[in-house]
Amino acid sequence: MEGWNEINRVPCMRPSFRVSDPSRQSIPSALLFDDSHDLTWIGSEDGFVKSLADQMLTPYTSFRCHSSKVLQLLNNKRGILSLSENSIKLTSRTGLCRMNLHDISVNHSRSMAYTSNTENEILLGGFQGKLVKLNLMRGEVSDTVPYDAPVYTMSANLSQICLGRVDGTVDVLDPRSNDIVASFSGHMRTLSSMDCRGNTLITTGYSVRNGTFYADPLANLYDLRTKSLMPPVTFPAGASFVKLHPKLPNVAILASSAGLIHFVNLYSPMNVSLYQADVGSYMNNFEISPSGDFMGFTDSFQNVHLWSNAPDLSSAHIPNLASSLEQATMVPPPTNSDIIPADSDSTVPLSSIGMPYYDQPLLSNWPFDMKFSLGHVPKKINPELINSSKSVVENYNAHAFGQNNLPSGMGVNMNIPGVFKTDTDTRIAVYSREKYGPRNVAQPYYRLHDRSNQKNKFVPKFISERLDADEKGSSMTETTNSDFKDTLYEQLFDCKPHSSQEVPYCFTKLDIHYSKFGVHDFDFEFFNKTNLSGLESHVQSAYCNSLLQLYRFAPLMFNYAVGSLAEESVDNNSLLTELGFLFDMMVKASGQHIAPSNFQKMLSKIPEASRILDIYNNGYNRDEHSQRVLIHSFNNFLLERISLDEMNQAKSNAPHIFNTIMGIPVECEFIGVGCGLRKIGNTTLYSLDVRHPKTNNVVLNKKLNHSIIPYIELALSRNLSVNMACDNCSETHAFDTLYTVKDLPPILSLNLELTNQELSELKASKSNWLASEFYASMNKGRICLKSITTGFRHLKYELLGYVAQVTDKEGNSNLVTFVKVGKDEWFLFNDFLVMPISEHEVLNLNYWWKKPVIVIYKNSESTNMFDYEGWRQNLNQDILYRDHFSRGTREGKIIEYELLTKEEAPQPGTLVAIDAEFVVIEPELVEFNSDGTKKVIRPLKNSLARVSVLRGDTGPKEGIPFIDDYVIIEEPINDYLTSWSGIEPDDLNLEKSKRSLTTLQAVYRKLWLLLNLGCIFVGHGLINDFRTINLSVPKQQVRDTAELYFLKMEKRKLSLKFLTYAVLRREVQKGNHDSIEDAKAALMLYRKYIQLNNTGELQHTLEEVYMEGQMLSFRVPT
Repeated sequence: MEGWNEINRVPCMRPSFRVSDPSRQSIPSALLFDDSHDLTWIGSEDGFVKSLADQMLTPYTSFRCHSSKVLQLLNNKRGILSLSENSIKLTSRTGLCRMNLHDISVNHSRSMAYTSNTENEILLGGFQGKLVKLNLMRGEVSDTVPYDAPVYTMSANLSQICLGRVDGTVDVLDPRSNDIVASFSGHMRTLSSMDCRGNTLITTGYSVRNGTFYADPLANLYDLRTKSLMPPVTFPAGASFVKLHPKLPNVAILASSAGLIHFVNLYSPMNVSLYQADVGSYMNNFEISPSGDFMGFTDSFQNVHLWSNAPDLSSAHIPNLASSLEQATMVPPPTNSDIIPADSDSTVPLSSIGMPYYDQPLLSNWPFDMKFSLGHVPKKINPELINSSKSVVENYNAHAFGQNNLPSGMGVNMNIPGVFKTDTDTRIAVYSREKYGPRNVAQPYYRLHDRSNQKNKFVPKFISERLDADEKGSSMTETTNSDFKDTLYEQLFDCKPHSSQEVPYCFTKLDIHYSKFGVHDFDFEFFNKTNLSGLESHVQSAYCNSLLQLYRFAPLMFNYAVGSLAEESVDNNSLLTELGFLFDMMVKASGQHIAPSNFQKMLSKIPEASRILDIYNNGYNRDEHSQRVLIHSFNNFLLERISLDEMNQAKSNAPHIFNTIMGIPVECEFIGVGCGLRKIGNTTLYSLDVRHPKTNNVVLNKKLNHSIIPYIELALSRNLSVNMACDNCSETHAFDTLYTVKDLPPILSLNLELTNQELSELKASKSNWLASEFYASMNKGRICLKSITTGFRHLKYELLGYVAQVTDKEGNSNLVTFVKVGKDEWFLFNDFLVMPISEHEVLNLNYWWKKPVIVIYKNSESTNMFDYEGWRQNLNQDILYRDHFSRGTREGKIIEYELLTKEEAPQPGTLVAIDAEFVVIEPELVEFNSDGTKKVIRPLKNSLARVSVLRGDTGPKEGIPFIDDYVIIEEPINDYLTSWSGIEPDDLNLEKSKRSLTTLQAVYRKLWLLLNLGCIFVGHGLINDFRTINLSVPKQQVRDTAELYFLKMEKRKLSLKFLTYAVLRREVQKGNHDSIEDAKAALMLYRKYIQLNNTGELQHTLEEVYMEGQMLSFRVPT
């Protein structure tokens, strides 16, 4: 190998204005010759990648790929792959991003190699304790291979991948079976370089002498075909780099860090060509071109050297077959500088417009040292911080300073962190060591992206991703995925913190993630292994979920709400009815997740709720104090509204049942200050506000401060001063008011209005402040509470559960529920996460991040039985047999249905065909990443617009609709989806519509009655219809033709239009959709399904349908 000499030398990476310190020279960390263009690629420690064109090494492209060091570059048919320790990126040769993957599986990667010559999949190795296969076409992790040893470098041929380990060992991996087929112990310490071509593998490495690393004077040579060691190659100077010649398989190129280069014939070791390169102190990268005509390396001065032995440089190329480079388009300057060319030609850059004459520096010409970070709007001070703060004056008076001897630096204009001024004085916030750890200790910095990845590591794979992985059939993959899922499950459901500052993940706010298949692809079952249903968090007023779960497991409350469904209430905005429907659906769901959307819609219709509650927000972005006030307000409003709904729905002289369940009778005594007027009144409350004794101007014995019982006892009698109109003197003045509770209800609801400081005092007692039970008795007309039973007649109250607020050290708050189910089982509800939890953890309030907000006690003598079918008694079914229009009668309306008669009353097993149409209320909320990928944050929000139900049993009226209702929608409609729904804008207009318009409550009651009367629903895609309607239908009552005519191996569900054509040879949906036509088509398909299943032709028919669909692209021919 004679004739090699240097032909060019240029700086590797020039300073860039994009880096924070442009004076610092960027250090090259990776070097690569392009295999299809005359380009030399260089990666830097700043994450930049640069390409130099042809032999002149002229700059071609430069862009930033990573935020950290570029570890390796790799050629790809679509561009250049670059690897850093926490990401991998595929970029076109012109600098456009094609794929950018930041995944927890990629973290701590060190090297990569292709698994085949298709260049569609790579293998990543490093210090993550496994090997990761990455599909470049989909941009996602396709498989993981268990591998404990840390990997330093990789090299691959067409069938094997050589893994160079940090300890100097080389393992040979078969990428098809993921098995290690050979292992070689090469060097005493780590490898420095490795190359593999055909069946030849050569490695260089280091040894240790006297505690110092030295490059080995021998390069190890292996035969991969026989899996044996060949005679090593001698290199006395110590080899740091090695490459096999791409055209001459018997030639190896070795180089030392000092710049000594040897060309060695492997079969004739004495045939050596020696060269010395001028590299300054050291050489740090070395490569040879695919054509074998060029070699390149970088030196200590950050220069790139290009050597060649080509006799004619004008015809020599870096790759074997060089493609022409795509050059940037040069736009000619505009001919008329007075006219802005962008108005007429968008391809002309605005920078081509000349600047006017100026003789002073331009304002835009800022030097680097004039760059500043923008300020941020100061955060609102948390009210809890003010409540727990101490006055500067009081604090110093309590110590060594007098009132007039404050230090000079402690005035009201202090600018000290943690010190702020109120309207009355300057106060100091108390530092929480338990919450923030030791003070004056620098905290590690975490990027927002890293924080997001840390949180997302607890999100399981989408169901579609899991099914794809399972179909690969690799036992090793299944074992790895199972072990990963088990580890993830253990971490997610670990309710004990591992440090004082940590909040366990199961208590934090959970988020729903969406794939291209929508919400049904999210693995809700991973978060709930019980038969108790959780509630989805992506609804309005999601903070209500915690309280709804608490009342769901109060037997008296549940039985009362569900029992109210026996009566018809479709014209009133009845929150009681919606609560009953929600409780009933949660039972029927049997552990499946529920979206309380109908309940929230009803809540938003009530004007009082809109004024008091945060209806259109989930309450999570509030500070902890505001969130507690919000959930207390919702508790008070909910209970009072239920009582009002009962009064509106009840018949005359009917008893108020709700007052006997949660009503708290209170006697109010008013004494006028000055005039002496005294009057007594009575009222009913449904929850008690429990405050600290200091708030009630009561000094409580600290020995009694270790339990909630004396706090409740103080709440039973309260003195207040209020201003009101006086009947005696006809003036408004102060009245001393005494509120006295006369009796306790079976379900006692308590709003704990305690500040963080007051709660911290309780936690200092190290006892179970939240008593699991107490005893109530009457003594001289007053209610007395004791922790143990006495000789008096008493009532025992047991803790049913409570809503807790969980706040992390960043101030993010979440509401969770602890509730006792059955006799001794406790469960944690965090939206859709449901898990059992020990009673010890439930009653443990010593954590700084855990605060009880609403507590429920129940009388032990009250019923513990849930009456799940209490609505069956005196069930009103009249709405099924009559019209119910929001306005007017049948006159002038388009009626396409025939009402049921009493003789056709639905029975268990009655077949009905159903189809529903929807309109879009809110479009989907999406997030576009810098690499062009789209992520759905919130899916489309739909609303029911029309529902049609047909008779399905065989008979003369089979297929005739008995329900065809159009629904009034009070929210603004974003899209009517007319071509899909068949809904015209005027159809839902109460003033213009000729359709049978009715309320959502009326439609829902009809469907709820059919469900509970045992009807079997036939339709197409019913899972989406029932979800939007908010109806939980057991699987045994559903016949979904989308599922019945589905081959799992095909991974595609067929549309109703194509299925009707392929199976029945009929055409539907020729124009706009019609729900009656669609329901009838689904019924006919179900009849055909029964026929095919009985004759054994179903499987063959499905295969033919899918085959025909592939030929027709699953479209009905026109």
